Amino acid sequence: MCGRGETKEFDYPITAQLEGESLWSELKSHGNEMVVSRIGKRMFPNCNIRLNGLLPTAYYHLVLEALPISRDKFEYDNGKWVAAGPAQPESDKRIYTHPETPLQGAGWIRKPASFKTVKFTTGERDGNQIVVRLGQKYVLRLHLVELSDQPHIANRCATFVFRETEFITVNSYKNEIVAAVKMNRSGQNYVLPERGA
Repeated sequence: MCGRGETKEFDYPITAQLEGESLWSELKSHGNEMVVSRIGKRMFPNCNIRLNGLLPTAYYHLVLEALPISRDKFEYDNGKWVAAGPAQPESDKRIYTHPETPLQGAGWIRKPASFKTVKFTTGERDGNQIVVRLGQKYVLRLHLVELSDQPHIANRCATFVFRETEFITVNSYKNEIVAAVKMNRSGQNYVLPERGA
């Protein structure tokens, strides 16, 4: 991951574009919520990222992280999220390595990197899960690491933060607008929160 061990920045331009950005932004404007559980729940919307500028034959690792963005824990009160004390200590298991890693740049460029199998859990991590805490705010961050084929040369690394992916972790939806948008866009049925809850 970037910032750990021997890494350096890329000396060529790389871009990472979040697909479905308009849906993520719409949900953020309503105070996006992500349902989590001990056994793990998949995120919606899916996180798909289109990469450009990679060297076709170089190998790259992709790591997705749920980055905490507040020192507070939040609760839903009178139709809005409010700070409700200090956040719980974070787990060091907030990352997910893409299952196709490492892959050559040509492979990552050919199609968006999909993180649709990622699950958020409040329990112990098991494979494709990211450990989070209930009632805390996160944003998704991508770490891209180019593997060096020479042991004395540091790996190159870049980090991309997707601010529109901001969400609060919940065990069930509190915000009826967020629940309705997700139900309409995913085709899934969710239990809508009771008015005034």
